[in-house]
Amino acid sequence: MTTDYAAPGGLPFRYAVDGGGVTITQYTGTAPDVVIPDEIDGKLVTAIGERAFAWKPVVSVTGGKWIVRIGEKAFYLCRLLASAPLGDGLVSIGDDAFGFCSALTSVPLPDSVVSIGRECFARCDMLSAVKIGSGLQTIGQQAFYSDSGLTSFTVSEDNGSFSSVDGVLFDKERTELIQYPSGRREASYQIPAGVRRVRGYAFAWADVKRVVFPDSTVSVGEFAFSYSAVEEIRFGANLHTIGKAAMEYCHALRNVRLPENLIEIGEAAFYDCRALEAVSVPDSVRTIKSYAFQYCTALRKVVIGSGLRSLGDGAFYGGNFSPGAGNHFMHMQTFTLYSRQVEVGIYQLGYIHGLTLQGWRDSALHRYASGISDNTFIPLDAPA
Repeated sequence: MTTDYAAPGGLPFRYAVDGGGVTITQYTGTAPDVVIPDEIDGKLVTAIGERAFAWKPVVSVTGGKWIVRIGEKAFYLCRLLASAPLGDGLVSIGDDAFGFCSALTSVPLPDSVVSIGRECFARCDMLSAVKIGSGLQTIGQQAFYSDSGLTSFTVSEDNGSFSSVDGVLFDKERTELIQYPSGRREASYQIPAGVRRVRGYAFAWADVKRVVFPDSTVSVGEFAFSYSAVEEIRFGANLHTIGKAAMEYCHALRNVRLPENLIEIGEAAFYDCRALEAVSVPDSVRTIKSYAFQYCTALRKVVIGSGLRSLGDGAFYGGNFSPGAGNHFMHMQTFTLYSRQVEVGIYQLGYIHGLTLQGWRDSALHRYASGISDNTFIPLDAPA
């Protein structure tokens, strides 16, 4: 167990000693401009601990040339912080270390930095540029998640793990798109050929209106387009997985074509995509998980192919209602199911009135249609 001390000589810090080095555990002062000493009580200051400056009204932090580690939430919610202590000896930055530091405008990561944690610079809404040095090997999930003015990533050519193309961040081999700068203002973006994966949150909050995938892409990560302004997505031919909440709250999304090799549509994948009017699920899809199209309130026509084996609860659910304008419920008019091997009922669709359903006689869909008096069922198989 480490012991927490008050710094000597009137220094506005508390600190702990570990392995001969000093970790600053708390800033106790009120001055907006902070200078971190190189030494405290004859020992080198090597780390800034968890929450050491969190919620403090600091504007600048300088000094501390021996610091190698910045801990989790070290500067969390320092909304006035305009310059960060990213010295040439820094090695790691913890989860959420600079979360909600909304006055930060640029992040120049020195060559010494090896890892940055999850949500490290999340919601730094004034951040416009990130420069990545040669040493960075690990970027945590949602590290730059924000609806910010971020317009570009620059990566050292000597970096062995990451690269940038036209300001977009990729892995070194450019097989994974890691982060599209959310503040870029452009109508359309073509993902480069060779990209196999789009990482979770890659386009979250982005302002781009149209995104075109290459045929090389096989998966889209969780929350990849969450809250973005995207209106049209053109998936490549070989996409097989759409992750959890990948397009949730994409309120402007009107046009999306699901490719013939798609296998799985994740939980809440298109949740509350309220401009989406039609969905055609190809025969290749085996699983549509829970809430996948819940609250897609403009959805009128749904066609599901023959390969579906599992339809999750609430997949097309919007509440119990009779059709009408001005509410937050589903307004489907036709629902066609070609699969003979999937359960469909009130848990998946809710009570939708005035719906025309097409499916196999004596199926679960047929029984669902029969349970609501004003629904119409049209059998796909010939009458007996």
